Amino acid sequence: MKYWLIWICCFPLTLFAQAEFENIASWYKAWDVLEKEMDGQYSSATKLMDELLSMTDSLPNYILTTGVELYTRTNQMKKAFALLEKAIIKSEKNLCEKKWPKEVHPWLHQHSKWKEMQVLCEKRKNAYRPPTHPRLKAELEEMLKLDQMHRSVQAEMPKDTSLWELDQKVVDKMNLKRLEEMIDSFGFPTRKMAGKKGAMAAFLIIQHASLETQEKYFPQIEALVKAGEMEASSFCLLADRIRIRKVKISKDAPRSEWPTQLYGTQARFNSATGRYEFYPIEKEAEVEQRRFEMGLMPLKWYAKKLNVMYPLK
Repeated sequence: MKYWLIWICCFPLTLFAQAEFENIASWYKAWDVLEKEMDGQYSSATKLMDELLSMTDSLPNYILTTGVELYTRTNQMKKAFALLEKAIIKSEKNLCEKKWPKEVHPWLHQHSKWKEMQVLCEKRKNAYRPPTHPRLKAELEEMLKLDQMHRSVQAEMPKDTSLWELDQKVVDKMNLKRLEEMIDSFGFPTRKMAGKKGAMAAFLIIQHASLETQEKYFPQIEALVKAGEMEASSFCLLADRIRIRKVKISKDAPRSEWPTQLYGTQARFNSATGRYEFYPIEKEAEVEQRRFEMGLMPLKWYAKKLNVMYPLK
């Protein structure tokens, strides 16, 4: 059985971190901006960004920095620096050291307002929080490369998996053994300990482990998400994965026999239709609300990214 996972940078929902956006309308609009920006439609994306900013002042930093890039590309530097200032004030990283796209970087750094941003970054330096375990961070990031090495190949060639599956099982077993040694010594790696990428590496190693291992560490991951030390999206992915794996079905089972999921993160190949489809979603009419509250992208964008047909026709 093949599962498809995208990790982007999400039960009772009020137990977890608040949604990143004020409402679903601004959430959808933000993803409209990102879609146009990723497609290189900068003029259209900039107009959508104007609309988004007219709807709300409360935006996550990845949207603010996207706005900085868009306004710089369209030579609206006053707007670009207004958003950059907001992003610097909110960020726990030094955005003055951020590597901007090559088409954007010189326009920011050579502008007269850049020195003001550097002064602001300097004032904010006490808010920047480097990982408490830098060696752990570095090792986990290397483990992440191994975790994704063969999977990235498989994503490009989904019909030929025999060789990579054998190699990946060896890598996964090695990664899990080392991760459990880390957990025994330091506890489950968190963003505070190992940075965002390091914490994601630890999660993905569990996500790719056996069902028994996933169930073993699920309570720890749930607790870390509640404490804000792991992405809520990680919880969603693992919750859906466990629900799916606990129900055994045949390779050619009709979709009516497929187990259900909560957040719409899991898909499989349907031999009857010849395409990848999401596992059925429990109370599907409410799934976008669940995804919104847990910081996931809207389902239609997720489906497009995975090349999964949604909604079913």
